[in-house]
Amino acid sequence: MRNHRDPKSGVLLGSLYFRIKQDTTEVVFEKVDKEGQSNMNAFGFLFISIISEVFASSMLKQTNGFKRILPSIGVVVGYGTAFYFLSLTLQSLAIGTAYAIWAGVGTALTAIIGVIFYKELFNRKKLFGILLIIIGVVVLNLAGGGH
Repeated sequence: MRNHRDPKSGVLLGSLYFRIKQDTTEVVFEKVDKEGQSNMNAFGFLFISIISEVFASSMLKQTNGFKRILPSIGVVVGYGTAFYFLSLTLQSLAIGTAYAIWAGVGTALTAIIGVIFYKELFNRKKLFGILLIIIGVVVLNLAGGGH
């Protein structure tokens, strides 16, 4: 792993840049991209996008084929919000990484919601599939990726 100082007072560790952000009372390590911009907003946008997508996917079952108006509105608003915040995420994160996290975490959470709220069966095969999704997301993040 190579380490060197960035002109914007950051440090490159592997494929991640870090800089020290000095506040009046504390020193905080902050993950930044090569231009020195923080990715913290991108991960916040990604979180909102994932939650919105899981909400919309979960509401699909309640729409009864889009015959029920309120759940149908929930689906449209949920997916609209999810894609809007995913597009904001892609301004800072690589598409492969962002989409892997979005799809993987969204799929796993939707499967869990199905078990909890819709009383769907949960067995070893589902658990194994969810674990594979999580492992895949971790591997993609460890592999890094340029933007």
